[in-house]
Formats: sequence, structure tokens, C-alpha cells
Amino acid sequence: MIRKNRTHKTIPVNVTNDEIDLIVHLLWNHRLEHTKNNDWSVVDELTETIDKFDILDADDYEKV
Repeated sequence: MIRKNRTHKTIPVNVTNDEIDLIVHLLWNHRLEHTKNNDWSVVDELTETIDKFDILDADDYEKV
């Protein structure tokens, strides 16, 4: 699903480290496709998103 507006929201979501790794892996694959197509604005945005996920570690958060 593509959202039309770019609002920033923060919500609590319980994920494991494996799930975080999977998300990062999928983002890297998506980034690679856009790199091949020279779509640099999307590559830059994906890089920023990957960086946000890279700093996450599920073990650092309290279990809800």
C-alpha cells in the first residue's frame, strides 16, 4: 500500500531481532533495484530508512 501523505507517526510495535533483520534485508533489496534504475531520490530515502532500522535492537526495549 502506498500512502499519499508523508506524515510522521510513532507507534509501539513488538518485533524480534530476526524480524528487524528481515525488514532491513527487504529494504536493501528494494534499494538495490532503485540503484540499478538510477532513481537516486528513492535510494536516498531508503538509505535513511535502513539507517533507522540498523540502530534498533529488540533486546534494548522493555517487553510490553
